[in-house]
Amino acid sequence: MAGFTFGSSQPFTFSNVSKPEIKPEESNEEEADEQPFKVEFTPVTEEGAIYSKRCKVFVKKEASFQERGVGMLYLKPVGEKTQLIVRANTSLGNLLVNTLLMASLPVQRMGSNNVMLVCLPTPDTKPPPVPVLFRFKTGADADEAFDKFKEYMK
Repeated sequence: MAGFTFGSSQPFTFSNVSKPEIKPEESNEEEADEQPFKVEFTPVTEEGAIYSKRCKVFVKKEASFQERGVGMLYLKPVGEKTQLIVRANTSLGNLLVNTLLMASLPVQRMGSNNVMLVCLPTPDTKPPPVPVLFRFKTGADADEAFDKFKEYMK
């Protein structure tokens, strides 16, 4: 035997350690019982909403509209006025738009499936008001939302 030795010709071994026994049928059963973790998504909803519709929100910055996110648009009565809220379709339900509908806010239909409202998208937004574009799946959805905006603007 060639190699480096420390005074004896026998190789070094751990005599008190035995090899673990692996039973393949047991390990396969354990893996079959384990299931991957599933994330349960529960969207955040607004209690007391009188109207809701899914839409995509764009806010005008400089010369073009920039996407803010996809979410659910809610119209909710607050005293005599109506609050327009758009919550993102995430587990947190971040606010994309939170404003009161007032008669002084300009609103108009744009294109085939868009409604534009000039407002402060969130209370912490600095003036002046900016155009906010709500894009709906169909033109009928946009017409319905436009009619609801007009109806609840007081």
